[in-house]
Amino acid sequence: QKLAGYSGEVDDLARATAHFEKSLLFAESMPHEFWTEFGNANQKLSEMVQDIRPVIKSITCYKQAISLCLSSFEGWLGLARSLKKLYHFSYESDHYSQACDCFAAASQLKPDVAEVWLERIEFIIEASRRKKESAKLRVAIEKCEQAAILFAPPLKTISLEDLKTSVD
Repeated sequence: QKLAGYSGEVDDLARATAHFEKSLLFAESMPHEFWTEFGNANQKLSEMVQDIRPVIKSITCYKQAISLCLSSFEGWLGLARSLKKLYHFSYESDHYSQACDCFAAASQLKPDVAEVWLERIEFIIEASRRKKESAKLRVAIEKCEQAAILFAPPLKTISLEDLKTSVD
């Protein structure tokens, strides 16, 4: 998998996913980190080829990772991204809802990661444009407002003494 990361070659990534699958034959169970990395490899492969199979495999892997560790931020985020990709293949509302739920779970686990909020909002806007649904656009605006509150810089507190000297 590291070699595939360096080379950027589809063949190397395909070999990495094949080795992940082969390693399942030699162990009774694998930790959630294994499943997350296996999902990451399939997700990366799905970005390089126009084939739905790596997307489905990544979803399966991330679900397995989450079943082993419900607090896996990487698992929830990976699942959200894979379901988002599946939605772009199918445009089924169930895939949209599941992706939004997974983005929400990732945001709850790490609410301070702005990237997750932005990706979620962007996805909702894309879906609202695609289906021309104003309700989804209102949800996107609501999420923007929540993110603005969460990520706004703190207000500077000013003491009364500072006000008196600035007026004088």
